[in-house]
Amino acid sequence: VAEHRGIEMTAQEFDRAADELAGWLVVQGLVPGGRVGIRLPRGLDALVAIHGVLRAGGVFVMVAPEDPPARHEFITTDAELFTVLDALPATGAEHRDVVLPSAALDDGAYVLYTSGSTGAPKGVPISHAGLADYLEFAVEAYAADRPPPVVALHSSLRFDLTITSLFLSFLTGGRV
Repeated sequence: VAEHRGIEMTAQEFDRAADELAGWLVVQGLVPGGRVGIRLPRGLDALVAIHGVLRAGGVFVMVAPEDPPARHEFITTDAELFTVLDALPATGAEHRDVVLPSAALDDGAYVLYTSGSTGAPKGVPISHAGLADYLEFAVEAYAADRPPPVVALHSSLRFDLTITSLFLSFLTGGRV
């Protein structure tokens, strides 16, 4: 389902890694709606982190590793992050059996921060309903009656279109 720099990840490997991260986050104390910063470069770990946070009932907040420390500090404080993932933690099978909470459509899925060009960056929350509505449209508009998409990830993970394209490929049997 995903490949980065010659390393491939099957759907089974992806699900296992995302479930283990979700279980680890819940064991660490993440509660539904808790916000988790993801400060990882584009790659397989970032994809696993996004799905792991969502599976744990959390809300992910992308933090670009290349941004200045002041922006990191602002977002960490403003978003009231439970934790920031700079790397995936060591997890194992014991984390796969943790009971994971369910998210409702009105619950948050992710928060994107604006560039801050008019002052301080602003967090824009996206709900599961908003994400689901967009993906329903996108599947029909871009993927219906077509081969599953292969998404080449070149843009920043801080952009809404980048995030939604990741979900579109997974929903339709494509690859990232």
